[in-house]
Amino acid sequence: FNWFSISFAFYGLSMFSPNLPFSVYVANAVSGLVAVPFYLMAPILIDAKWCGRRGAISGSYFVGSGCLFASNAISDETLSLIVYYVGNGALSLAFAVLYVWAAELFPTTIRARSMSIQSMFARLGAMSSPFVVDIGQKNAALALLIFATPCAICGALDLCLPETRARKLPNTTDDIFSDDGESESEPPSPCSSSDDEGK
Repeated sequence: FNWFSISFAFYGLSMFSPNLPFSVYVANAVSGLVAVPFYLMAPILIDAKWCGRRGAISGSYFVGSGCLFASNAISDETLSLIVYYVGNGALSLAFAVLYVWAAELFPTTIRARSMSIQSMFARLGAMSSPFVVDIGQKNAALALLIFATPCAICGALDLCLPETRARKLPNTTDDIFSDDGESESEPPSPCSSSDDEGK
């Protein structure tokens, strides 16, 4: 669902340019330029102890989806576009970090296979996005709502997944359930039980 949602939103927003109130060429150029600082922030965030992979992706999902929701509610066109592009950049960051985090979550024995399956779902998301872009020609607010909702859900669900920063990559499925690979303490997942935290 992570890969479907981010690919769905990322490529959908890329093709959403004709629905914006200026030239499609300018819209795409601005979209690319806005993503640059977010890409530069990505390596800093994923290695920060207070953030890590999970925090970077969940935070980007929340910021991105929140900005898309807010751009619909803001009546001022200029401010709405600024908020829209901030959301676009945040989702670009999430897409970049997802390649790192998704590979680290799975053990070596199934890593390549799992990445290929995840990539397949990303392609499904990309193939679905043009249909929503077409909706945006008649109702831009509805299209942005459709793009933002799966990202907001993923942001919440990702908080239940483990942080992989500064951890040894698992080699087998048994290593996933072992604490031996943890090199330093990480903030616990909000979804982890108190029994798991006490181990």
